[in-house]
Amino acid sequence: MPAAAAAVGTTRPSRIRVGTVALRRCRPRAAAYCGHIRVPLDYSRPAASPRIRIGFRWLPAAGARPAGTILAVEGGPGYASTGSQGLYQAMIGPLAKTRNLLLVDLRGTGGSSPLDCPGLERYGKLQQQDGPAFDALVAACGAQLNHTWRYRGGGYVHASDLFNTAYSARDVAAVLHALRQPRADLYGDSYGSWFAQVLAARYPGLLRSVTLDSTYQVLGLDPWYVTTVITARRAFGQACARWPACARAAREPGWALVTALERRLARSPVSGQAATAAGLPGRFTVTAKTLVNLVNNAGFDPVVYRDLDAAARALLRRGFAAPLLRLGALSVGYDDSSEPLPGFSDGLYFAVACTDYPQLFSRTAAPAVRARQYAAALRREPAGTFAPFSIRQWTAMDQYTEAYSACLDWPSPERLAAPITRRPPLVPARLPVLVLSGTLDSLTPRLHGATLVARQLGRSARLVTVANLTHVTLQDANDSCPAAIYRRFVADPAGLPRQDTSCARSVTPVHAVDRY
Repeated sequence: MPAAAAAVGTTRPSRIRVGTVALRRCRPRAAAYCGHIRVPLDYSRPAASPRIRIGFRWLPAAGARPAGTILAVEGGPGYASTGSQGLYQAMIGPLAKTRNLLLVDLRGTGGSSPLDCPGLERYGKLQQQDGPAFDALVAACGAQLNHTWRYRGGGYVHASDLFNTAYSARDVAAVLHALRQPRADLYGDSYGSWFAQVLAARYPGLLRSVTLDSTYQVLGLDPWYVTTVITARRAFGQACARWPACARAAREPGWALVTALERRLARSPVSGQAATAAGLPGRFTVTAKTLVNLVNNAGFDPVVYRDLDAAARALLRRGFAAPLLRLGALSVGYDDSSEPLPGFSDGLYFAVACTDYPQLFSRTAAPAVRARQYAAALRREPAGTFAPFSIRQWTAMDQYTEAYSACLDWPSPERLAAPITRRPPLVPARLPVLVLSGTLDSLTPRLHGATLVARQLGRSARLVTVANLTHVTLQDANDSCPAAIYRRFVADPAGLPRQDTSCARSVTPVHAVDRY
């Protein structure tokens, strides 16, 4: 810690009161204060329900007279918002002088009664994250949740339904009420932006502005997520074409190379030695399914856009497999499940995915019926939807990317709390909303994702598309432009319609490799 920062930290009291909540320093020399409230696990039976802890961090504004509070919420679902404190401090930059920063861990994450499903926590980080054995662990997690808490004087709480986004929004609203905060500036990224839509639609009076970074729609979400492959088909060629060295070396469009590579790997996977993300040597195999995961990972991992084109050419033209093996070993597994508790909860990821996200089967049907419905959905879908990949190749991807089959045996719900119950416009015209979307983001793409969200929110929303960035624009290495746009917006939300966002068109392209 720099000396100046340490000096400021030591002048702060060890305990403060904000609203009705007593807070304490998170660590002796930390600038953040930690606090929590208690809320019902089951809001439908609050008197009988056990209560759970909702933890948060409060970073007071550096200035003597704060102008407001920024509320930042992490994604996943499953990440702890408090675990990204450093990222959010960098994001708000000079706004820290005049704005408090509030980080609330959503229920089931971080300091908010984190869900610990030991099978998923161990298995998800060491082995393939799909298939019947993995799906069984997801089901076991749901069953565990239904045998963890008891009602006062009664039986077990059917808690596999209760870690939903609507309840999380109610928790966060309770935190804001307890802290007696005036209207907050809400920021959410990835699933955090999905949550932010829910909070804004349900509690717009608590908010001064909303920023959705790399968002996808709550209403009308496609359970096939077809826009991912639609965006990828364009983005791979675009990434290579925009970097001169790669453009000169390429003989075919980027997706044509992906198609040729899929055919080669489907015919004959490649194996060999490769260093893992931890720097350890090991034997690794790249299959057509590995390529499905690489294509999906590119949406949040620009290294795939940087390396895959040249790695594919090295294998296809010269039989040189080392670059592709290295890329596969580094990127596959670089996802939500790579971080242990309390930073990321595997159980919470599936509690939300299996409860809130639309599925290719009825969530209220019995598991045997779901299996038949799922198989029928796979048969009905046109074979070329995810070409060059087959329907079964695509849906066998890492289930932390899209949970196609993982929720088949999640416990049938006793009740479902719809995330949003109102029709568009989702927020009042007085509430400005900034929507940020990267052109290389295939996970939450602009096409039918951010574009549709902006329309659903209403006329107070503005979509800003940032060139050459992947998932979560404000955490990208080339984030000076989106950060500038964001800070100007928070400083003057009413000025959003006329704000200069021209820098979004000129962000530096990905440095795509020309050859190995």
